[in-house]
Amino acid sequence: MNTFFVVLMTLAFMINAPRQTVTSEVVFCNFALPPEVKVAHSTFSVVYSFEVNEEGHPSKITKIKDEHVGEATVTACLSGWRFQGTRKGAHMAVMFQWQHGEGWTEISITGAGFSQTIKVGGERCPYLRMQSENRP
Repeated sequence: MNTFFVVLMTLAFMINAPRQTVTSEVVFCNFALPPEVKVAHSTFSVVYSFEVNEEGHPSKITKIKDEHVGEATVTACLSGWRFQGTRKGAHMAVMFQWQHGEGWTEISITGAGFSQTIKVGGERCPYLRMQSENRP
């Protein structure tokens, strides 16, 4: 009877094998923008794709859409990120959202079997401070 139970549990485990957990370490980079972009009535996204290397770090970072931040700045930000449990060569994409009157509001990261959205709270609007600093 004991052997039957072990075989039954082994089969159940094989059928319902737990998924490998993907953990992420993502640092929010509050990208600096030129003053004219901060005060302009603009809402935009910055979008990049990348592959995950053998250590879980983004590699082969490619610009999809970026009119204001710059590839070097985004690459420097992503270099500190890590996705543990993701297979080497996995394709992922990241979108940073800038909202007029608020600043950076959200980062969305997606890939095969992975989806994470980070919403930014608190005072996000750096150009409100900039305007108050310029008053006599």
